[in-house]
Amino acid sequence: MHCSLFLQSFQNAYFYKMKFVFPLFFLFTSLTLGFSQIREVKLVIDTKKTFQLSGSDIIVVDTLIMYDSSKIILNSEKTDNFIHAKVAVIGIGCKIYGKGANGINGQIGLGGYTAVGPCKDGISGKTGTGGTSATAGINLFLYFDELLIADKLSIELSGGNGGDGGNGGNGGGGSPGTRLCQGGDGGAGGDGSAGGDGGNGGNLTLSCKRCPDLRLWLGH
Repeated sequence: MHCSLFLQSFQNAYFYKMKFVFPLFFLFTSLTLGFSQIREVKLVIDTKKTFQLSGSDIIVVDTLIMYDSSKIILNSEKTDNFIHAKVAVIGIGCKIYGKGANGINGQIGLGGYTAVGPCKDGISGKTGTGGTSATAGINLFLYFDELLIADKLSIELSGGNGGDGGNGGNGGGGSPGTRLCQGGDGGAGGDGSAGGDGGNGGNLTLSCKRCPDLRLWLGH
């Protein structure tokens, strides 16, 4: 299942003002209190750069700045991911990616073979193996006091595609005939197998204290 969201506002002038006000630096402090989280004073993701959330499923920052075409990749090892920021400033064409993993394709069944000796039917091919199911998209929880978006923020939480089922193996050929018997029939091909199930889309929870009506920002 597909779950994609676009948020849009018109804060371009403010964003580019902020672009020159905030220095580019990172301050990372990891805490372990029954769960792992990344605690930062400021997280700045530069233009066309990617921030990979790994080793934790929680980011807590005072200020989050995503410059144009930057990306956050969520931690796929966790069902739920959380981003908390007092102020989030988002540039043009930014993306948060938490798509589920695709299933693995099935294997082709073993092919049949020609039986030994004259006038014998070919051996049938074997059934292919099934594709595996995909994983679900990540559930994302966003908590902001203030959110400023220059253009659009794309949030991709689709489930993965199921793996294709394997094709059945080809049937083996019949052996030749003689004066006393007809040649054998070819063996039947094996059955193709079922593909895996697609993953469910992840859920998005968005809370913003000082934002306009979020429904006005929703695209699709």
